[in-house]
Amino acid sequence: MRVLQVNTADWGGGAEKVAWELFRSYRNAGIESWLVVGRKRSTDENVIQLHNGQSGFFSRACFKAATMLRPLEGRVRGASRLSALIRVLPDIKHRFNDRLGLEDFSYSSTHKLLSLVPHPVDVVHCHNLHGWYFDLRYLAKLSRQLPVFLTLHDAWLLSGHC
Repeated sequence: MRVLQVNTADWGGGAEKVAWELFRSYRNAGIESWLVVGRKRSTDENVIQLHNGQSGFFSRACFKAATMLRPLEGRVRGASRLSALIRVLPDIKHRFNDRLGLEDFSYSSTHKLLSLVPHPVDVVHCHNLHGWYFDLRYLAKLSRQLPVFLTLHDAWLLSGHC
């Protein structure tokens, strides 16, 4: 049996604790287990971060520009603010949609979910899918390929952010 879990992060709140304990328990029981997250905080090699929007030319250029400004921070007036602004530019669309209360589905890496792990999985267990990392439209296709389970840690999937 091989289990792939999906969650916003591997460490943090209640959903993270549940996903992490299941992840560890599966492995202790001899079940192959991976945890794909929007934000990776652990060093576990079976926790895989779902990178979104960080590989495009614009994102790389912004990262490089912010890195080049780093030596000037604290020495040149405004360098810190400019660097911070440049770092958030690749994510500006997501932030703008969030302010408008719109769900942003521009997370192309979601469609690579099953290819991120070294072996085909038997089951996908989704926890929190909010947090600017997962394209909800992919759930339908994913559930046609293999069993998908959702654990509702909060009412987000039911309420539309209310």
